This record gives sequence, C-alpha cells and structure tokens, in this order.
Amino acid sequence: MKITALIPAHNEEEVIAHTIANLRAANPDSIIVIADGCADSTAQRAEASGAIVFQRNALQTSEVLGKGGALRWLFSTDLAGLEDPRGLFVIFDADSTVTPNFFAEVRRAFEGGAQVTQSFVAPIIPDASLRVFEKQSQSETEIASQRTLAMTVPTLAAYSEILSQVFDDDVRSRLGWSVPLRGTGMAFRVELLRELLPHVHTRTEDIELSLLLAQRGVRVKFLRDAVVYDPKPRDAARVSRQRARWLQGQMQVWRSYWKMILHLLLRGAEMGWLLSALLLKPKTFFIVLKFVVCVVSLFLPIHFLIKLLFAFPFIAEIFYYSFGLMFVPSQDRSRYASALLRAPLYVVVWAQSLITAMRERDRWLSVRH
Repeated sequence: MKITALIPAHNEEEVIAHTIANLRAANPDSIIVIADGCADSTAQRAEASGAIVFQRNALQTSEVLGKGGALRWLFSTDLAGLEDPRGLFVIFDADSTVTPNFFAEVRRAFEGGAQVTQSFVAPIIPDASLRVFEKQSQSETEIASQRTLAMTVPTLAAYSEILSQVFDDDVRSRLGWSVPLRGTGMAFRVELLRELLPHVHTRTEDIELSLLLAQRGVRVKFLRDAVVYDPKPRDAARVSRQRARWLQGQMQVWRSYWKMILHLLLRGAEMGWLLSALLLKPKTFFIVLKFVVCVVSLFLPIHFLIKLLFAFPFIAEIFYYSFGLMFVPSQDRSRYASALLRAPLYVVVWAQSLITAMRERDRWLSVRH
C-alpha cells in the first residue's frame, strides 16, 4: 500500500523545504507538491528537497481557488506512474509537520479497513514578538493592548481546536461515528479521492469533502495517535483573515449543499452532531447568543426551572471550556486559562472576519502573506 504525501502550496518558499524534510523523516513512499500559482521559489525549493512538483500557473476564471482547486486540478492531470490504485493520499498544509510514527499509524488504520482518516491536529501557538508592534508610532499602552490581542486570539483558536478533538472527536470515535475533516492530516484511498474531487468547488474543501463522504455513508476514522502539527496564525489580523476565508467557504457550502444538508439531518444524531461541527460557525456567535438568552431569561416572569432550562446551554459552554483545561498539557494550562478570561476579544475578531468576508468575496485571503 503506497502512501503519498500531498501538499498544495501557494508562495510557501519559507517553509516548504522544512515541511518536506519533516515528512520524509516519517517515511512516506513519495511526496507531491502542487505549486499553485506561485510567484516565488516554492517549486524550486520543493524539487531540491526531493518532492515531485506539479505547477499550476495560469488559473482560468472557471478554476477553483485554494487547496480544493489545486487538488482538483492535480487529479485532472496525468498521474501515470505516480498513482497506486490501491494506495493512499495524505493531504497536508504547506507548513504542517508530523510525528515520526505518523504514516505507520495511517497505514495501520487503512489495513484495518478505513476508507478515510483524520489525524489529530495539534496547534502550535506562536509567540507575539514586540518587534511586530515597535515599528508603529504608538504609545506603550496601545502597543501593550495590541500585543495582548495578538497573544489571546491565536491561543483561543488553538484551545477550541484541541477541545473539539479531545472531547467531541474522541466521543464520536468511541461511538463508531464519523469525525469532521480538518484540512490537514486527511488521508484517502486514491479511488475515493478521485471520485470526490470533481465535485469540490468551494474555498472550504474540508467541509465539502466531509459532506460528500457523509452523503455516501463513508465514515472518517479519527487517528488520535497520528499527530500533525499545525502552526496557528501569529497575530489577530491573520486569524481574522483565516476565519473570513472560512466564512466565505461556509457561505458557498450553504448555497450549494442546503438540500443535502437537510437530507443528512434526517439521518439522526450522528449526522446532526457532525453537521453542527461543520456548519454552525462562528461558534463564538452561538456562545454569545446563548449568553443573551441566559441573561434575558433571568428577567422574564417565568418559573425558576424554565429559567434554568434557558440558561443551561450557556452554563454547559462554561463547563465545557473550564473543564477542558484538565485535558491540555500542564505547561499550557495557565496560558489557555488566561486567554479564556479575555474571550470577549474573540467576538471582535469574528466581527472583523465577517466584514472582511463580505468585502473581499472575490479574493483568496492568504494568511501568511
């Protein structure tokens, strides 16, 4: 069973060589890089690092932007000699790194009958360097405020991502249910991926692929012991742009798949939980909504038990994020707790993301550039 690591990359010359070196150390059979509309030396550095490189240069207006478009384009090209009909493709972001046992865990899962797997995505939280702010002619108070925001938002994003895996995905896995795809560390049997990609046309290929798999009754297996490290955007502005891109893609998904979504909802609890994870975003909005309902219920002339019923969803969210601190590495616990106390800042970032998503609907919102 041949395993190919597949990396769509757009202007990633700063990280691509390191990513390839890390993946090679984990022993895949081959590594393919899609240099997607690059204006830098991504292709040359990837090739020098031992990867097989395909270059998508002039994008037509009909072609799909982003990772999904790059993958779809690759499978429309001639892959003769590179594609094992019984093999696996594992999709990564251009800055992803993995544990040494990664591909061994993936191979074991597919030998056990898996069709698609999602690895554990461990977020890497960047440090907010003062140099980012010292270039600006601002007061010390303003610089400190910006640095707090830059440190808080990526940390909250990382914490939410960890909890959704150690709680939600772990429970789904124990029930034998499907987990949502997360964009990196996704592994597919070749024939299945080839079947799915012609249908991909949004900016959130992970959501779209999750829906297409659910429609076919294919479950995504969660591989907690196969870890892929995913660096978070290093400041609030980049987090905002990333989430704006997610919102753009999610709106595309709702427009294109609303009939499928309604049909999947009728299948019961498994699909309901999966769809809520994929589509009820931003989660921050729903937490704020639960808070408003909780507060309003306190002033309504209704029975105490009814008040408690209205307040329960918000109380459950508080418990979820507070209790979750017990499941993160002890050295990170204080950092996550501190970020939780400043959680309202996240509402501001999502508001900025929504504005950006609406204002720049026709642009691909890059995070690192």
